[in-house]
Amino acid sequence: MKQLRGPARRSTAVMRLAKEILGLDTSIRWKLDDRGRKATGTVTVVDDETKILKEYKMACVEPTFRKSSIYGAGTVVWVVKDIESGEQVLIKDYWRGDGEEWVSECKNLKGARGLEGVVQMILCEEDRCQTKDFAGFWVYDPQWTNFIHSRIVMEKYGDHLFNFSSEKQLLCAVRDAIAGHRSLVTKAGILQRDVAWRNILFGKPGAKLGNRGILIDLDLALPIASIKPICTAVGHSQFCSIATLFNAISHSRDRRRLAHDYLDDLEAGFYTVATIMYELDGPGIYMDPLPEFVVKWLDSSVGLFVENLHFKRKFLLSEESMDPKQYVTPFWSGGSRKLLEKYYTFAREMAQVKENIRRDCESEEARKNLQALLVEPAVGQNYDRVINLFDVAIMELERAEEEDSKSNAQGTKRKAEYATTAGQPHGRRSRRPKLELNGEEPV
Repeated sequence: MKQLRGPARRSTAVMRLAKEILGLDTSIRWKLDDRGRKATGTVTVVDDETKILKEYKMACVEPTFRKSSIYGAGTVVWVVKDIESGEQVLIKDYWRGDGEEWVSECKNLKGARGLEGVVQMILCEEDRCQTKDFAGFWVYDPQWTNFIHSRIVMEKYGDHLFNFSSEKQLLCAVRDAIAGHRSLVTKAGILQRDVAWRNILFGKPGAKLGNRGILIDLDLALPIASIKPICTAVGHSQFCSIATLFNAISHSRDRRRLAHDYLDDLEAGFYTVATIMYELDGPGIYMDPLPEFVVKWLDSSVGLFVENLHFKRKFLLSEESMDPKQYVTPFWSGGSRKLLEKYYTFAREMAQVKENIRRDCESEEARKNLQALLVEPAVGQNYDRVINLFDVAIMELERAEEEDSKSNAQGTKRKAEYATTAGQPHGRRSRRPKLELNGEEPV
C-alpha cells in the first residue's frame, strides 16, 4: 500500500480526531441514502431537570426555520417526532449573550408553564456550550461577548398569522395571544417585548378558547422588574412602539427614556392587526399594489429608527386622529373594521399619555402617572379594553354566520316544501298537471 505523504497524510490524521474536537455537534446525527445524501436524522437532548437523555427523530432533514444572518442568535428550529408518543414537537437551538441583559428563554418558558395562549416548553438543555470554550483559552475583553448555546423542546402549533384561513380564525388567534400576554405579565411577571405577526401562531387543531392563538419567541423576554430605560428598541421596527423608538434614538444621558412596558406591546399588537388588514385581501391574497401609506410604513421600517418614529408619530399622534379603516382591504367585515378603529383609539390614547409623561418626566406628577399605569387596576382595565374589542368583533362574525346559516336553511326548506306540495290535490286545481321540479322552481 502506498504511504500517504504531505497534505493527504495530515488530512487523514485530522479525520481520526474526535468529532467534537473538529467542531461537530454529535447530538445531531444523520443517516445517508445510497447517493450520500441526508435521508433521516435524530436530535438528542439532555433534560436539565431529569438529566435523562432523550432522542427525537427528524420529521424532515431540513430545519423548518433557520436564521440566515451571520450575527445574532443563530436560531435553528427542527420539526421532530417523539419516538415514544409519536407526537410531533419542535426543537429550537439558539445562542444568547452571557450577561445580565440576557435571560435564558428556558427560564422564561419555565415561568410560562401552564399559561394559556403562551408557548409551552417540554424540556430544555439550557447551557450546552459556550463560545469561549472553543477558543482554547479565555481572556476577558469588554469588547468581546461570550455566547451560550441552548436547546429547547416545545409543543408544536399551527402557522403564523399571515397564513390565516378565515377572518374569525385570525381574530380568535390574536385575541387569545393578547390574553396570553396578559397572563405572562400578571402571573409570571415577564414581558415578551417582541409582539408581531410572526410571533403569534394559530393553536393546535380544535384548540379551545384561550389557546386558539399562541404567543411564541420568549428569547427577548425579560422579568419586568429587571427592565430598564435603555437606548435600544427590541424587535422589528415595523411593530416597535413610539416610546421604544424614542429610546433607540436618544442620547445615553437623556433622562426622558421610559422602560419598555406592557403598553408598548399592546401598541405593537395594533400594528400587527393593522398590517394584516392593510396587506391581505383574504387568505393568501396580497394587495398589489399596496396603498402608498402602507408602502411608506414598510419603507420606514427597514430604514433608520428616526424615520419609523416620524411615521408613527404622524400615524398615532397627529393633532387630528386619522381614520385607520381607510386602508383596510375589501375582504374584512364591518366588525373587524370597527375593531381596528377602536384599537387605534386605544393605542393613540396610551401613546399620548406616555408621550406626556416622557416630556415631563422630571416632575413628581409624571412619575405618579406612570406608576399608576403599571399597576392594578389600570393593567387589568387596559387588557380588558383591548380583549373586549376582539370579543365583540368575533361575536358579530358568529352572528352573521348564524344568520347566513338560517337564511340558507330556510331557502332549502321552502324549496323542499314546494316540491312536496306541488303534486298534492287542492280542490279543482288537482286536475292541473304535476310539476317536475328536480330541485328547481318553475319559471
